Formats: sequence, C-alpha cells, structure tokens
Amino acid sequence: MKPFQRSLKLFFVLLLIQLMSCSKDSLIETESVRNDDDLVTSRTTIDCRDEYNNLAGSWPAGSGYQYVYHIIDVSCVAYGDIVQLSVVAYDVPNRFTVRTGSIPGSGSYVTDSGWIGYANYSGPWGSSLSTQNTQTITFTKTSDYYTIQIETSVPSFMSDSWEVNLACECEPECLDNCGTNFGDTYYGTGFYIYPAIPLTFQCLDQNNCPVQSVQITVTALDVPNRFTIRRGSSTGTIVTQTNWIGYADYYGPWGSSLSTQNTQTLTFNYLSGTTYYFIVETSAPSSPYDAWQASIACSYSCGGPTF
Repeated sequence: MKPFQRSLKLFFVLLLIQLMSCSKDSLIETESVRNDDDLVTSRTTIDCRDEYNNLAGSWPAGSGYQYVYHIIDVSCVAYGDIVQLSVVAYDVPNRFTVRTGSIPGSGSYVTDSGWIGYANYSGPWGSSLSTQNTQTITFTKTSDYYTIQIETSVPSFMSDSWEVNLACECEPECLDNCGTNFGDTYYGTGFYIYPAIPLTFQCLDQNNCPVQSVQITVTALDVPNRFTIRRGSSTGTIVTQTNWIGYADYYGPWGSSLSTQNTQTLTFNYLSGTTYYFIVETSAPSSPYDAWQASIACSYSCGGPTF
C-alpha cells in the first residue's frame, strides 16, 4: 500500500472512532438527562391563578419503582376553603399523596389516593390491582403551598403516564391600605389639621383571623406633629394617638419647646368591617414648613404573612 493510501485509511479510521465516541457521548448525555429528571413532565408547579391547572407526566417502560414531587400553589385561596385534585393513572397504577409545604417530603401528611389503576402483576399495591383509574382528592386549605407526590412501579412491557388537575377558587383581589406609604406637606403657618385620610382593610376582612393587627409608622420630618387614629368617622372614637413628636425650640401646642424621637409606631387591633381615619396635626412657624410621612403594615395570626 502506498504511503498516501495508508495515511488516508488511517485518517478515515480515526474519524470513524471519533464519530463513534461522539455518538456514545450523546447517548450517555441523553440518558443522564432523562435519569436526572426521572420522568417526562409538563411542568413543576400548578397554581390556582393559572388558566390550565394541570400536571402530566410519564415514565418509560422498565423504569421500576419511581416517584416525583410537584408543588401546588394555593396562596390565592382563602384559608378554610376546599381544594380539589382530580388524579388519573392512565396505564400503570399510581399513588398520589398530598403534604403541606413546598419542600418535597418534609411537610405533614394531608391525604392520598391510595394505589389506583389496573395491574395483573405484582407491585407495591400487592399481587394485583383493579380499581377506578380516576379519583378526586379534596382537602381544606391550611397552608399556602402543598406538594403532591406521584408514585408508580413501571414493568418492562408497559410505560406509565398520569395526570393531575387542580380545582380551586382564588379570593377576589382586595384593595386596601395595607402596605402603603404616604405623606403630605403644609406650607402655611400656625396650627393646622390635615384633611382626615380614610383607611380601609378589606384584605384583613377576607382572612377571618382572630387577631389582626395594623401598625402605622409615622415620622415628623421638620415641624412637630401629632398623629391620631379614629374609628368610624373623622370625629369618631380615638383608637390610638401619639403625643407631639419631633423637635421645636419655640412655643407651640406641645409647650415651650419639644425634643423627642421624630418616629413612632401606632398599633391597634383591627375591628372587621370598620373604616378608620388617620389625622395629622401641626403648628408651623414661618420657617421651616411642615412635612410628615407614614407607612402601614398589617399582620394576622392564623398563618398568613405580614404585608
């Protein structure tokens, strides 16, 4: 064989080896992706806010015992409302288990479907199984998030597929003063009462919790202020009130002078269905003018967040 022909043959042999190596690497990579995922699935979380609240997944034949967790987001649902899951085992039997929280395997057990579907061979369900392949699971919301665990045992001669459909109703969006920041300025002189600001707390009404607290942090920025919360009307019962706060080296409603912290927090327990009124007073000299600011935080004691 001529040197040129030997070199050309060697080139093609090396090229073939390289191509075979790439193909093997690609196959291993594909298999590892499938094994990492454990299954082919449509998404990882279902949310009551979504238009299509369903999960679906499958395992290939011969996968053996498998399980996976998915998150159920019901944060928009009122506490105490019913959440419903319709589960389907299409080919191989499945078991669907619901736990509280969003961390797989760590929450408290809520409910499960038991093993459902059909199998004329043994598995985690026993020697055989014959049930309806569809079941509805219901539970009462006590947490914003849940996990659902889907289990199966896939034989060599059949693949597995399953589906979960979520049915729940979000609360109407509430619009109130929780989480808001506001303030105002007075450029005049002398004693002045700002227009009363009505405060509503519809979101707290929706929670139906035994203790619901409102915290309003107020700041007198330049001239001293006094902040008052009244219930029912701008002249209604005083719920809570600051003293005059801030600094003044001149006479005013606070006396001959004043020197206090200029920030204070007003706290009160919310009475359901009530409108409150936020009232600010000042007494401004010719200079500087008056300015103040406030921020509202709301909290409740039945498992909900502060906002």
